Formats: sequence, structure tokens, C-alpha cells
Amino acid sequence: MTLTQRRKEFLIKIKQLYEKNNAPVHYITVAEKLGVSKWSAYEMLKELEKKGFLAAKYIVDQEKKNPGRSMVFFIPTKITEEVLSKKEQLSNQLEEWHRTKEYLLQMFKNLEKPGPQKVIDELLEKMSAIEMPIILSAYIITFLIVCLKIFSSKSIQFIKKHVLFTSKPEIALSMFAGTVLGNILKTAANFNLIDQLTVYIKQFQNSIDEINFQEKTLLMDFLKEALEVTS
Repeated sequence: MTLTQRRKEFLIKIKQLYEKNNAPVHYITVAEKLGVSKWSAYEMLKELEKKGFLAAKYIVDQEKKNPGRSMVFFIPTKITEEVLSKKEQLSNQLEEWHRTKEYLLQMFKNLEKPGPQKVIDELLEKMSAIEMPIILSAYIITFLIVCLKIFSSKSIQFIKKHVLFTSKPEIALSMFAGTVLGNILKTAANFNLIDQLTVYIKQFQNSIDEINFQEKTLLMDFLKEALEVTS
């Protein structure tokens, strides 16, 4: 079952109410909180129950209004906990990605102020503590472009013309890394930097293997923007 934004709203609300009161939640309460009819809420919650997101609990009404009548309440299941937790995690990761992207693009725009070497030192210091593959990959892309800017700036135009239009993002990203290394090997005499490049390109390739297609596409978009800002 696809968890649409509407279904997600119902699950989030019923989870909030359940955790707040530590008790099963009546569908009318959910309807009032979301501003929908009680029948719309009931149908949605029953649908979510059938798919395993909720468990129904029937409680006998003890009030005088409907004495002895069974009323249906709902409880979020472990599936709901897992799905919402995963979606929250993905949302947080996406937010971190956008923050990182803007930070690194801004670094390119201000590259001349601190100087490329200072930027490289800053990148290397931060990269050692990054665990998320897509974030690490973005930092490595930045590191590689800055190195190109120092040692082989003409290669940037070559990459823009011949590498970026490869059909599959993983192939384009790998070609980009290989092109950078090949060009810097021709011009750089700093063997320590070359060793660092080799290590990080290997990490870059490993990260590309780990991430999904959407993340590879995000990296490709970042690479295109970064090269555009730099050149």
C-alpha cells in the first residue's frame, strides 16, 4: 500500500493522540482533529487497519448515552512506527542534503577569498568525520573540483562538454572522478595530495555503489551546478 500524504496525515495524528493519552483513539476524535467528517475518518482508518498500519480495538460504552454498545477505537501498529520513523529519517536526510549543497555551492562562489588551498584544508578536515555516503560524496566532488581549479582548470570545460551528458549518473560520476585524477597526475607534483586524491576517489566510488538512483541524480545535479559556478 502506497503511503500517500493523506494517509500519512491520519497515521501521524492517530499516533500523536495515542501517545498523548496512552489509550486507543476513536475515529471521531481523529475526524475532529483533522477537520474531516467522521465517516471519512472511519473509512480511512479501516482502510489503514486492513493494510496493517492500525489495529482495531472494540470497547463497550460505559456511559448512559449508549450503555453496552461496542465502540471501535484504533491503535497504531509496529508497521506504523517503522514507516513513520523511516519517513522522518529520510526527511531529515533530505534537509541535511540541501543544507550541505548550499554550503558547498557558497564555498565555490567565495573560493578566491580564503584561497583554494585553505578551502582544501577545510574540506579535508570535515570529510574525515562524515558518515552519510551522499554527503561525503558531495564533499569529495567539491574537493576534486577545487583541485582541478588549482592544477588543471581547463579540464573543467572538458568535463562539462563530454562527461556530464553520459546517460547513467553513476557512469558520469565515475568518469568525472577518473578524469580529475588523470589530469592532476599530469600536472601536480604534490605527491601527498595525489595520495589523498586516490584515497578519496576510492571512497567516492564506494559511496556511489551504496547510494540509490535518486541520490545519484542529486549528486549529478550538484556536480553540474558546482562546475557552472566554478567555471
